[in-house]
Parts: sequence; structure tokens; C-alpha cells
Amino acid sequence: MRRLRFSEQEVRIGAERRVKYQGAVRVKLEVLHFPQEEGRELSRENVERLKEVFQTDHVRRLEPRNYVPAIVEQTDLANALQASGFSVKDLLTTTDGNPPTLKFPSRYRLTCLHGRHRVQAGREILPQADAWWIVDLYLADLSPELTATLVEEYANEKKPSDGEIYWKIRQYEQERNFCFKNRWKAILKTTSRRGLRQLDDHEELAAAIDDVMVMPGMRDDLRLSTIHKITGMKCDEQVVHYLEDIKEFWSKLLPGGKASLLRVDRATVKGVELKAPGNSKRDSQVLHGQLLSGQIFSSFSPEEREDIWNRLRHTDRLIPSLFTFFEDVKYLNTCADCLKRLVKVSRKETVSMALDHKFTDVNQISGQYIVEIGESLFITRPGGTGDRINWGKRQLWLYAMRHYRDMPPDSKKKEKDLLAKVECYGADETVLYEFAALADRLGFASREIDHLKRRSSDRETARNALLKARKPGRYRYDDTMLEMHVDDIVRMFMTACPLAHERAISS
Repeated sequence: MRRLRFSEQEVRIGAERRVKYQGAVRVKLEVLHFPQEEGRELSRENVERLKEVFQTDHVRRLEPRNYVPAIVEQTDLANALQASGFSVKDLLTTTDGNPPTLKFPSRYRLTCLHGRHRVQAGREILPQADAWWIVDLYLADLSPELTATLVEEYANEKKPSDGEIYWKIRQYEQERNFCFKNRWKAILKTTSRRGLRQLDDHEELAAAIDDVMVMPGMRDDLRLSTIHKITGMKCDEQVVHYLEDIKEFWSKLLPGGKASLLRVDRATVKGVELKAPGNSKRDSQVLHGQLLSGQIFSSFSPEEREDIWNRLRHTDRLIPSLFTFFEDVKYLNTCADCLKRLVKVSRKETVSMALDHKFTDVNQISGQYIVEIGESLFITRPGGTGDRINWGKRQLWLYAMRHYRDMPPDSKKKEKDLLAKVECYGADETVLYEFAALADRLGFASREIDHLKRRSSDRETARNALLKARKPGRYRYDDTMLEMHVDDIVRMFMTACPLAHERAISS
């Protein structure tokens, strides 16, 4: 298992938690005591709200996020375990989501760190025979750091984001604290758990995401529920490269390199992402003001922020983040669909691997590779086979990026009749033909490329024009006459004279 980078505080708290945590148990409500909250007035409004929630949506006491954290003395726990017939191991190894009942002596007070209002609501609506709650037990000699962490975690009524949950899972996985790892996994929605499993099957992708997630400010933008779309694209190389670019950009931006990534907060990420201060005067002014005031990069000293600005102000590209990654993946997916028209991608291949396998060096000159500098305008540069493959794939991607709107995936519904159609037939046949011709020109050969090249774009365009010219359901062409009309229109197309390259490029 690869080692992740956590802050010293995270490591320290995690280690103490692993030692002090004794397991989850079911206890009677009458045992629960909240000494730390006794000085604060009970909010009747909050209690009534919780009672209404419990009555309409059931009392979800078995959900880990509703557990109450409590501390217990070692001797008191030992006595309760003996009276109940359990061991600490029994508490830690419960896997059915239904913790055992622990019996404490009459009038015993179990100190709880949070959850006073939910417990009070339970006391008021639950029948005496069912008056219990589930608590997470910790030994009483907790450090102030761990105590504060527990109060903060359990007090958070807002469900944590996929990114927060994912990072906790990775942390407990690395610590081999499988009890808490599984608890956090249980919070995820079904689609997000599926995404987590798919990351386990794509180690390189998972490692690249982990490297970005080191920055706390990135974590809320993780979308586990869309991982299946990313892996289904079959563009692992491009996806990993994007994530590595995020890490590299931020590592170079910050003083201290990788260690400083742990100090990147949410406000900083949201403040700078998609900005280009080196190219935009407005972006430069806004970011400089926020940086000087400490609105962004607040965990860095004024001297460090000035150092950051000296690099940030020269950034002439859009600043990347995990948010931009998931947004750009949508665009990348449409382009990948275009590439899949040229080659068949097997279950174990990526699009890049499939193109590698279909590179035949056809139409190539030894010692050179081809570069398209304008539509259908090429030059050659010195290079070997590796350059021809690499630059060939890049140019196919660039073509797809320019023309993806004209190459949408084919509809699964097949039209077999000759009824006139109002709708557009989908992909532009001319664009598809030129895409296949470009692949052939760059040295790629496949059945799919040959099929696209054999399709006459002029004939398809003429046929589509005829079929769309009359309302569907009211007109039908005779098969023979339709082909004759297509021939006539194609002959008209052939009367067009090509422009000179220089004029075409300038227009």
C-alpha cells in the first residue's frame, strides 16, 4: 500500500485514537451524562426539531454518524464488560452494524462529549423498553487535541463530502484501523461506494487522486459517484496526466514544495482556480489584493505570501484544481468518443493503447514525422517512429477537440426506410471522412478507418439533404430516383474550386 502524506497533527491524533478507541456499544439513555454542556441552556427548539425528525424518519440510531462519543475510565469499562459478558475485542469486531448492549451499574453516569439534544429527544419519544442509544467509547485520558477533534466530528450535522470521507478512509486504511475505515465507507452513497471500488481496481488513477487530495482545500471537489464514467472513458493516460499536472503546478507555486501542500485551504483553492493572473489584469489585481489581505494562502506568513505572488503573477494559464478536473473530464469524454470511431478499444486497452496497436507507419517517410499546421496543410520535421506515433495521436486528439460537436456518438436506433426526415442525422459525414483521412495520413490503419474512408461524404450529404427536404410520413422517394438525384447533387458539388492554402488559412 502506498504511503500518503498526512500532517503531523493528523498522524498524532490518528495514533492516539487507535489506542484509546474501545468500540461501539448500546447503552440505556439514563446512563448518558453531558457534564461539559451543563452550563449551556438546552435548546427546546432543537429538541422539538429532532423529535419531529425521529417521528417522521425513524430514530436512526444504528447509523454511525448518529453515534454519541463518550469517555470511560479503564476500571469502569472492565467492570461493565465483565457484567455484560463481553471483551473489548468483542466490541471492536462487531461487523453486523448492531453493537452489543453494555450494562453499567445503577445510577452510573457515562460522560458524553456531544449529542445532548438528540439524546434528550430520544428520552422524550422512545418507550422505556426501547430507551437506548449507541455510543463510541474512548478511554478517559484523552488529549485536548483528540477531544476537540471528536467534538468537532460528531457535532457536524452536515453530512461530510465524498472527499472528506475518502480521505478518512485512506487515513484509517493506512493506519490499519479497519473498524473506522468501514464505518466511514458505510456513510457513502451506493454510487460513491462503487466509485471507491473502481479506484481500488485502478491503482495509478487512485495514486494520482491521492496526491492531489493531500491538499485539504481540494477534498470537497472529489466526485466518487462519477469515477465509473472516468474509468469507462478508457483514457487513463490523459486523466492521470491532468491530475499530475495539478500536483506539479501547486508544488512549484508554494514555498517549501510538497510539505506546503498540507497548508492549502478551501478558500485558497476556490479563490485562485480558473484564474490566469499572467494573462488577465483583472485576475491579477483581484488575486494580489486577496493575497495581501490573507483571504487566500492564509496559513502562510506575509513573507511567504509575497514569495508565492512572485510566481503566481506570472501564471498565464488557467489555474487547475480538482474542480476543473471533473469539469474538463466531461469535455475529454466527448473527444474520446470521437477517437473510438477510429479504433476498436478492447476491455483491457485504453484509447491510447489501441491507437498504438493500429499504427502501421503507412504513408510515412523514414526519419520524419508529419505535423498539420492548418486544415489539410502539413509539414514534416525530423523524428523517428516514436515521434510519429506520439505526434500522430496528439493531432487526432486535436482534431477531435476542434470538431467533436460534428461527431456525436451514433444513435442506437437504426433508420431502415427512406422516409424524408426533418432531424439532422447526427455526425457530419464530411468531418468523419476527413478525420479518417487524417488518421491514414498520420500512419494509422484499422477496419474502422477504412470504413469511414469508403463512405462518400458528398453522397451522404446529398442523400441527407433530399431526405430532410420533405416532411416525414408524407413523402417517399423511389429507390432508383433517389440515387439518380444523389448523383446529380454530387456532380454539382464537384464544380466547386478549392482556394489556395494561403487564402484558406487567412479566412
